[in-house]
This record gives sequence, C-alpha cells and structure tokens, in this order.
Amino acid sequence: MRVSLLFSLVATILSALCLPLPAHAEPPDDRTPAARCAALAGKRVPQDAIGWPTRGAEIVSATMVGPAAGLPDYCRIVGKVLAVTKTGISYRFQLDMPTRWNGKAIQLGGGGVNGVLIDPARRPTVTAPDVPPPLARGYAVFASDGGHSAPDGSFAMDPETLINFGWQELNKTRDAVRAIIMLHDHTAWSRLYFIGFSEGGREALLLAQRFGQYYDGIIAGAPVYALQAEELGNLEMMKHLYAPGGWIDPTRTAALVRTVYDQCDRLDGLVDGIITAPQLCHPSLASLRCAAGQTPQATCFSDAQIRAVAAIAHRVDFPFTLNNGVRSYEGYPILEGGTFTTFTLGKRPQPGTPASFKEDAALYAFADPVLRYQIVRQKAAHLLDIDIAHYAEAATRMSVMTDATSTDIGSLTRHGGKLLLTHGLADTAVSYRNTVRYYQGLVERYGTDTLDKSVRFYLIPGFDHGVGRFKAGWDDLSALEEWVERGHPPQDAVIGDYQDGLSARRRLPLCPYPKWAHYRGGPADSAASFICAD
Repeated sequence: MRVSLLFSLVATILSALCLPLPAHAEPPDDRTPAARCAALAGKRVPQDAIGWPTRGAEIVSATMVGPAAGLPDYCRIVGKVLAVTKTGISYRFQLDMPTRWNGKAIQLGGGGVNGVLIDPARRPTVTAPDVPPPLARGYAVFASDGGHSAPDGSFAMDPETLINFGWQELNKTRDAVRAIIMLHDHTAWSRLYFIGFSEGGREALLLAQRFGQYYDGIIAGAPVYALQAEELGNLEMMKHLYAPGGWIDPTRTAALVRTVYDQCDRLDGLVDGIITAPQLCHPSLASLRCAAGQTPQATCFSDAQIRAVAAIAHRVDFPFTLNNGVRSYEGYPILEGGTFTTFTLGKRPQPGTPASFKEDAALYAFADPVLRYQIVRQKAAHLLDIDIAHYAEAATRMSVMTDATSTDIGSLTRHGGKLLLTHGLADTAVSYRNTVRYYQGLVERYGTDTLDKSVRFYLIPGFDHGVGRFKAGWDDLSALEEWVERGHPPQDAVIGDYQDGLSARRRLPLCPYPKWAHYRGGPADSAASFICAD
C-alpha cells in the first residue's frame, strides 16, 4: 500500500511540474498473484487489438495452478477468439502465465488437423525429458485448438473456420494473448518464440513465411508443410496397399525389416540397429518374393504386397501443379529403417469410412479428413475410388489456403530471426525427404552462406514421428536462445535416445544437413565415437 501511495505522490508532483510520466509507467500491483489472476476472468480483448476480422476475444476462466510436478505456480487463462458473426464458430486458446515471468513467451503448435486445445504446460516433442519445459523456465506459454473443435476434419465446411485453420488463427491467437499479457503484467514480451511439430511444424513454417516479423526464433519439427500434396500422395500410395492382395499384416513383417537392416545397417560403419545413412540404403526385396503358387506368409510376400511397399517408398507425381510449383510428394523411408507397425499398416485389409487411426493405416487416416472435407468436400466419399486428376482446381485452391510451401522466409530473417528445422530419418508419418526438398529450395533461393546465418536443418537417425528406435531429445530451446539472444549458432549439438525414460541410453551428434554421423570407433553409445561428415 505504501508503494502505491508513493507512486501516486510522484505522479502528482510530476503532473504539477508539467513533466511527463515515464513511458508505460503503471502503478505497482500489490495484489496477490491469485487475485491478479482471478481478476482476468471475464475480461475482453477489443476487436481492434486483433489484426484479422473477429469480434475480439474474451477470457472464459483464469485460475492459479501449482506449484506441482516440476512446474512453478502459474495463472492458467482459457479464452475464446470470437467469430466474425454471432452465429459463427469461435475457437479456444490457453495461456499459462508463471508468477515469476522471465519476460519472454512461447507459442506452441498443434497436431493432426488440430481441434484439440494444446496444453501449454507440456514439453515440446523433441525436447529431452531431462530438460525443463518452457513453463518451468519462466516462459509465458500459449497455444490454441488450431481454430476449431472438430478433429474429424469437418470444420473445413465452414469458410471462416477453414481460413482460421489455414493460417489466420496463428496470428489472431498471438494478438489476443499479447493483449492479455499486457492486462496481466502491463508490459509486452521481450522475446517471442514458436515451437511446433508435425501439424505444428506446418504452422511454424507458415509463420516464418507470413508473420516472421513477430517472432525472434522458430522451431519446426517434421513439418507437414505441403499438407495437400502430402495427403494426395498418401492416398495414391494407399490405393496400392488396399488393392486386392496388397495389404500386409504388420505381424508378418519381421522378414522385411530384417532384410532392410541386413543390407543397410552396416553402411554407416556400425551395426547397431540404427541406420544413419539412408541415402546409401537401396535394399533388394527379391529374396522375399513368394514362389509361383506359394501363399503369402511371414517369410514371403506376393507381387501385390511388394508393389504396395514400393509405392509407399517412392515419390508420387501429380497430373497438376499445386501452389508454389509443387507437383509431387516424396515417399517414406520404410526401406531405410522406418517401421512396419499397426500404425503404419493398420489392422484390417480395407479401411473404414471415415478412417480410424486405431484400425487403419496411418497414411490413409491422415489423408481422410483433409481430402474428404477440404478437396472432395463429401462426407460419405469413398476416397479409394476417386481420381485425383478430377480435383486439380480444388486441390490447388486448398494448397493456397493451407500450405507452407513458399521459400520466402524474409519476414523472419530480415530482422535477425532464426529457424531450427528437424526431421527424423525413420519418420513413417511425414516424409523427411519432402523436408529435404524444402530445405534445398531455401538453399536455391538464398545460397548456403546466407541461409546459414538464419537456418539450421538437422536429420535425426532412427527417429520416427515422435517415437522410433532412437527416441530423440535435446535442449532445442536453449540452442535457439543462444543463437537469437547471444549470437551463438548451434555448434557440436548432441541428441540423446530417451527410449528408457529420463536418461539417454546413447547419444549421437546432431549433424547439420547434408552431413551425417559416421562411426569412427569407440563406444557405440557415445556421440564422441561419431563424426559429422558428407
């Protein structure tokens, strides 16, 4: 109370002397953290504080949480960004504001086709489990549901919701949260970062291309940046898997996996169950082909099954061009160390309508909601029967709306912003080869020397889509902070395999593309036993 009276006295004296108050000065807030938090409930963010059409935003609840489970005490703020019309579909966001705020903020990306409110208190996907999550490091952390609450993809039938999912909600959420932090702390963040994986990786690259001026640093992991191309490609691959006799029971793939590793594991200099040089891996499947008249089984595969494997492993070319000249989608590394599981192949020889992640091949389940509602726009469509050539116009229109395929990231790099790009070499949900192609497009646009000032790209051996033979984790946020805030780009980065929990059972050097980890002798679990080289 005495501090507040002192501030008022100073303000009165300065006013009497016709002197201005210090810029952005606010009376000290002597309420308890819980009271400050609770006071936010019901507050509104005006429409003009958000850079795209809305009716503003409102705070639905504000509650103090913790400290517990390694997290500090923080104010959990749940709000809504209001649709343009009163009958429109509003969407949700959440801000976790630590009592001891470090003055910086992190926006987290979503997953799948969104529709679920991301918990900002979580640890990002490729952050090691022995590294504190951003909230525990004093960051204000926020996320949204991606602009809708329909994870089945049906949101795309509403034009405003579709454009929110496509790209606008990312900026709307940022604007709304910035206004709320100003309400809570009377000051803006000093740094803003974004971390996203998979769908969140698409969002990360969208921000680098469209709104990079607002971000100091961005981490994009396994980005579904060419969303329409990916799902069109997935559908064409799945037509082979679900062709007569093409489906492979995942319980009968041991011989196929063994054939790949027998031919490729040694190519990096070490037989250790991890293929670090997939570009050298070109296994022959001839020994797996069933003899004439032989029934497909665990030790041999039919011609239709081998064609299905080849289709998934190779690029799909389209009979039309999507936004930014995209005409194809790269194949998956299932013959380079990727996994054959029920997630990859599904549990039944024909998919459901709509597809189910519990029962059907993941690539088909990923494609289903995007193609069904964004391109074909028919809830009951049987996707395996469609000819994608008939949907060229719709696909191109949607790629303009949703895809992050532009190589122009000048809005991020012109002010010194940085981008960390990662992808697992064993990813069977998003093709790492497609991300390689995007990075090569950046090199063509900027040149390697210029690009190295702003972008680092790492391919992670043995890492699938958040899981894998090498369950990768590192302190990616600290690497980004060092680069952005102290001008130290990542050097000699090391990534751990956290398959067994909180401690890494082995480590590898995280090699900047196009280098890869060559074994040079020593303990297989030590990063020092490898060298990054072309």
